[in-house]
Amino acid sequence: MPTPFTSPRKWRLYANLPALPPFPWSDMTSRLIVNPSETNNQVRVGSVLSPILQSDTTPRSVVNPNETDNQVRDGFVLPLGEKRRRGSLDGDSDCRYGSKARTGQSRASPSSSPLPAADTKRSKSIVSYRDKPSSQQEDEGSRPVGIHLVKHGEDMDVSDSEDYHEVEEYQAIEQAGVELLAEGASLQDEIPLEQEDDYDLASSLELGMEEFDLDIVTGSRPMSYETFSFFIQHEITRISLALELTPEKLSTEVPAVVERFGNGLHSAQTRGELWKILGALGKELSNSNKALPPPPSEEVWLAAKGSKSWPDNIGLSGVASFNEDSPNSGPRILLNPPALLRKMDKFTHSFGSDRFLRLRIPLPNFGASEALSSEIVRWLAEEELILMGRGWRCFWTKFDSKKRDKKQQPRPGACKKWVQAEYYLVAHFFAERRVGLSETSTDVQFIKETHRSTIRREMGREDLIRWHMPIDKHMGNSFAKMWSRINLGLSESIPTVTFQPNQIKDIEDILSPTGHEMNDGCSSCTPEAMRIICAKLNLDEVPAAVQGRIGGAKGMWFVDPKANRFSKDVAISVTKSQRKFLRHDIETESDWARSTLFVLNYSKEPSTADLNFQLVPILFMQGVPFEIFKKLLEEHIDQELGELMEATRDKIALRTWLSGKRVASNRKNHGDIARFISGTPNSIEEQMTMLLDAGFEPTRCSILMDGLVRIMRQQCEDVQKSLHIRVPYSTYVYCIADPTGTLEEGEVSLQFSKGFLDPATKVRLGCLECEVLVARIPAHLPTDIQKVRAVCPSNESGLRHLTDVIVFSTKGNFPLAGMLSGGDYDGDKPWVCWDPRLVEPFKNNPSFAAFQKFDTNKFFESKNRPLRDLPDIDTNMNSFFRLGFESDLRKDYLGICTNILQKYSCNRSRDGIDSNMKLFAQLCGIFVDAPKQGLQPKKETIALLDGWNRRLRKPAYKTPEIKGNVNDNSYILDRLVLQVAWDAVDKKREQFAKVKNDNTWNSDKHLTAQFNRLDTAAYNDPPLRQMLTNLDKSLQSVRQAWAVEVRKHNLKNFSAAIEAVFPIYKNIKPEPYDDPRIRAWHDNADCPGSEWSLIKASKLFHMNQGTHFPWYMAMPELCAMKARESSIDLPAPRSIVHDVYFVLKPNPRLLKDKLKEDESMEIDD
Repeated sequence: MPTPFTSPRKWRLYANLPALPPFPWSDMTSRLIVNPSETNNQVRVGSVLSPILQSDTTPRSVVNPNETDNQVRDGFVLPLGEKRRRGSLDGDSDCRYGSKARTGQSRASPSSSPLPAADTKRSKSIVSYRDKPSSQQEDEGSRPVGIHLVKHGEDMDVSDSEDYHEVEEYQAIEQAGVELLAEGASLQDEIPLEQEDDYDLASSLELGMEEFDLDIVTGSRPMSYETFSFFIQHEITRISLALELTPEKLSTEVPAVVERFGNGLHSAQTRGELWKILGALGKELSNSNKALPPPPSEEVWLAAKGSKSWPDNIGLSGVASFNEDSPNSGPRILLNPPALLRKMDKFTHSFGSDRFLRLRIPLPNFGASEALSSEIVRWLAEEELILMGRGWRCFWTKFDSKKRDKKQQPRPGACKKWVQAEYYLVAHFFAERRVGLSETSTDVQFIKETHRSTIRREMGREDLIRWHMPIDKHMGNSFAKMWSRINLGLSESIPTVTFQPNQIKDIEDILSPTGHEMNDGCSSCTPEAMRIICAKLNLDEVPAAVQGRIGGAKGMWFVDPKANRFSKDVAISVTKSQRKFLRHDIETESDWARSTLFVLNYSKEPSTADLNFQLVPILFMQGVPFEIFKKLLEEHIDQELGELMEATRDKIALRTWLSGKRVASNRKNHGDIARFISGTPNSIEEQMTMLLDAGFEPTRCSILMDGLVRIMRQQCEDVQKSLHIRVPYSTYVYCIADPTGTLEEGEVSLQFSKGFLDPATKVRLGCLECEVLVARIPAHLPTDIQKVRAVCPSNESGLRHLTDVIVFSTKGNFPLAGMLSGGDYDGDKPWVCWDPRLVEPFKNNPSFAAFQKFDTNKFFESKNRPLRDLPDIDTNMNSFFRLGFESDLRKDYLGICTNILQKYSCNRSRDGIDSNMKLFAQLCGIFVDAPKQGLQPKKETIALLDGWNRRLRKPAYKTPEIKGNVNDNSYILDRLVLQVAWDAVDKKREQFAKVKNDNTWNSDKHLTAQFNRLDTAAYNDPPLRQMLTNLDKSLQSVRQAWAVEVRKHNLKNFSAAIEAVFPIYKNIKPEPYDDPRIRAWHDNADCPGSEWSLIKASKLFHMNQGTHFPWYMAMPELCAMKARESSIDLPAPRSIVHDVYFVLKPNPRLLKDKLKEDESMEIDD
């Protein structure tokens, strides 16, 4: 074996470079090329090797650490990489030195795909160095060596040391070329190369330089478009699309323009700096006055800034709108700001979130025309979308609808001819090839944070589907069912335990005497497996059950009640009903996701639930009196609105109410960091929270009271419209099937891990022992609610450990979950009620068997076909994707059928249901699973539904204008909404109006104190007086600009008016006078919370008292002054950073103690 590097080498790297920048993709394949007989070997970044060697017949040494047959010829390898030993060579298995050089060839070949010429230069990493001819080196003690970076394989002159790296070797390398490494070995000897796990260009260069003891002197250099991070490229693309640049301009004109902003984009340290540069770039790209899209959120910017590659918790999305008049013109695509993903799915975890793009395609409200549908399907099935230097193909779609508030404005830039609708086709795209993806079939990136790998090789959408499920094993299965199974890889989830093949046990389902699966969708795992799951989910306590996905299986998994709780065995069972497709025959390390349990949700401590309005007519029909619903609804309204009424009297009480009711929900949905519109938080809840934290009193602050008015109005509307009645003795929990056979038919078990607090007795219930009602939403038939008996199982049964889930019996002929609207045990959460006011009068309907008889063929036709019948199922699967897109574009009749049933039911009494109600309810049940079964309604069925839908009027509670027609014989929901709810809400409105009118709004001296002190001091201070005069004029111009913007937007787009005026306000600074105090204000004007920002805000409030304008411009500054000025005689207010602040929440117990103190003080007074 030849001797590797043994002597240390001292190098110095001179560079006008801030630092080696993190290159856009951490999975680049790194190649090293060396030619000791040339004087101009150069480093190239951003180009494949082949274009260089094809134009050059000089033999070079090539090393690719991700390939297994690397050969070094006619030269030596510069040792770079993650796991390099000092003075040794790394790579893969085969490294030879000799004369068997392949002149002018390279194993990396150009892409054969039909791409534009500019796009063939992929971002592979190529590293080379330049040295002098070997013939000259023998006579020299040292030689200069040049290293530099160039874009896309362009040869650039390295003589200019101002722009590029120049390396000077301090200690001579003993010999050039082969002799440097040989040291007594023959040229044909082999050097084994270490396997590379995690290869990243930036880290490779960095660690490689450390091994050569490189000293780095930093400076600057020009940046090219291709070397920007993927985040920057995404934002440039997003802005370009918003400015209506064509795809051709994106690939031709944009890179050249962008490179002029390169250094600024790369060195931007804050979101504001980045967006300022991108704003200037936008003006350069387009001469129009089109507004830029909104910037990314602060949390997204921080995540992207802190990562060398694209963070996997950031998702890509956008909108693709077709022109309804001329759909063949193609879609207009707009990208949304990158969004923080609270959860990812199996595909994202396995391939990286940057490889998936979700586009919403708006559809007309009354269905897409044939021409529009055909063009959408053609585009999705045949076209490759080129964005951000990558080729994207759609691999799955789903029909979706979104209820939009009537007051909501259309999307910015929308016009009538572009489809504007509440219905969408959500299209999921996969990045198949090009930038950031490797041609190497084994290319995998190891993620240190998760200790898992992601697949980074180029692959088609058909390869993605075959990776997800073994298509070849399901050729006899129906297309519709296999198409629906793709969604298993898109469920938002968290990866937990990766099981070995022998730890996954296939077991049979529990069957009834009539052959029904009694545990459809649920199975067990060992206690140790659940403990690992608990640790992966970062939970404090081990849950009894989790909802998840593993391979082709889905459902609920619970702790095996028969297992030894202290055993360390790790195993999971999968029933036949859970497995939706078979396992692959071969699993590699990169396929870890296929044998990992991805958890969607888990059982947790139950809380009090609401009674859904769909259940009310059934309960009423089965014997529950109207008076019971009336009393429950009045109690619910009094509690909901009464809590808010009480909270208006005290800032701490209101802060606690907001934290529990509104703010927590908003932060959970939109991220923990409050979003700002210029100088004020985006949501009314966050505005009120900021004001209350600063010490403003609800009854003494006009903007705070106005926020209360809006919240009260919204609360009242929610109560009137939603009709969700709080039932104290009810909850929603996951249901599972009894694996022990302990429970008898008609029995259930519901135990609480921490006890359920009885609001009447204030005692916690550990286990229910009474009759209960169970139901599942949606509910249409009288049998969709069942009365059963809850029992406490014995310790011997093992069921005592299954808490916070309801366990249904597996005895009898039909599963209880199936009786509840056709449910199962794969994640259903039934409503469970033990309130005696509802349970005792309820009578079970005995007609369940009759309701199950339904002739599907009479109303539906099957459009299904087995996979083997698809012509290209073994190749590119284009027909598979086309059929899927076509099926998802068909009109959805489930919503129409549900509306018909509701309208028809409002004319029925409590005496029972007729044949029409039964038919509509059964049709609703079929429509739920029709896409999965490949069923389409017949023309006669569509005509029947359309006819009924036109004939029937809406229920009165959905048309409040006919309130006067409601009487005691009206439909129960009409009576509850229009009589009970409206009357109770009106009373609360009157009480709140009295509270609002009883308070007077005076000027807040704390907010004007800053200005007043300066104004007084300015009498004898000319520079200060001049400064205040200039400030007054500047703020007057801001107020005038505000008036113009408000008139311009007519109050329909308030945010746009604020955004337009805020920069004018923010840029107001004092002139840098000789006065040191004013100069300091000028120099620190842009610092958050600076003294100048407080002076400016105080003056603005002084000039605009009685209006909300100052709050829109400077709410944080006004709150800071309030907290400071109101605490002069108290300890100073605390300072707290955002990430710490958002984990805090009020303590309700302390609030109760304070309110009692206040009450006792009032009594004493």
